[in-house]
Amino acid sequence: MAKLLFLQNIQYEFVGPTYISAMLKRAGHDCKVVFGNSLVNFEETIEDYKPDIVGFSIMSPTAAWANEVGAQIKNKYGLPTIFGGAHSTFYPEYIKNEGVDILVRGEGEDVALEVMNCIEDKKDFGNIGNLIYKKNGSVIENRIRNLRTDLDAYPFPDRKLYEPEFRKHNMDLSVRHVITSRGCPFSCTFCQAVTMRQMYKGKGNYLRIRKIDKVLEELELLKNTTETRSLYFVDDTFGLDFAWLKDFL
Repeated sequence: MAKLLFLQNIQYEFVGPTYISAMLKRAGHDCKVVFGNSLVNFEETIEDYKPDIVGFSIMSPTAAWANEVGAQIKNKYGLPTIFGGAHSTFYPEYIKNEGVDILVRGEGEDVALEVMNCIEDKKDFGNIGNLIYKKNGSVIENRIRNLRTDLDAYPFPDRKLYEPEFRKHNMDLSVRHVITSRGCPFSCTFCQAVTMRQMYKGKGNYLRIRKIDKVLEELELLKNTTETRSLYFVDDTFGLDFAWLKDFL
C-alpha cells in the first residue's frame, strides 16, 4: 500500500481528488486531504500519516503557494510531490519549479493509480501517460494517454475524503458536487475546452456522458450515507444532451 496526502489552502471539495481517492482505495492504496496555509499547518499530519507522496490539485491562483509549500516539504521531509489540476494541465513548464517533482496533465485517476503502483513496486514512471517528471536532473515528458470512453467504469467519488476536514473547520456538509459528463464541444474564448480538445486530439471522444442509472445510483448513495441536501452539478456543460436531460429529470 502507498499513501497520497493532498494539501489545500482552499477549504473546498474538489471533484478531482475525490475520484482519485476512490481509485486508489479500490486498489488498496490510501489517500487523505488536509487544509492549511503553511507548512506548520501540515507538519503534524505528515509526521503521523507518513505519506509516500504529497499531492496538490491546483488552479493558477494557488500555483505559487503550492510550489512554495512543496519545496519546503521536499527540503524538510524528503518527500516527492505530485501536481494535477487545471494549472498543471495548461502550463506544463510548471515542472521547472523547485517544489515540483511530478506533473499530471488532463484527467488524473488512472495516472495517479499507476504512479502509486510504481511507488509501491519501486518502478520507474516511464510508461505512465499524461505524466511529466524529473529524473536525474532532466525533465521527461510522457505521451498523452487515450481518454476513458466509459466514465461509469470509474468508482463513485470518495465522499468521505473531505469530511474530516469539513467537520474540523465547521464547514457545511449539506451541499456536495456531482459530475454527470466530461468535456464540452464549444469554443468560448474564456474557457479551457479548446485547449483540452487539442491536447486529447486523436485520443478518443472528449465529450462523454454518464449513464442515467449510474448517476441516480450515486445520488441515492449520497442521500442515504451523507448529510447531502443540495447538489451542485459541476459538468463543463450540464444537460448538453437535451434528450438525456429530459430522461434524467
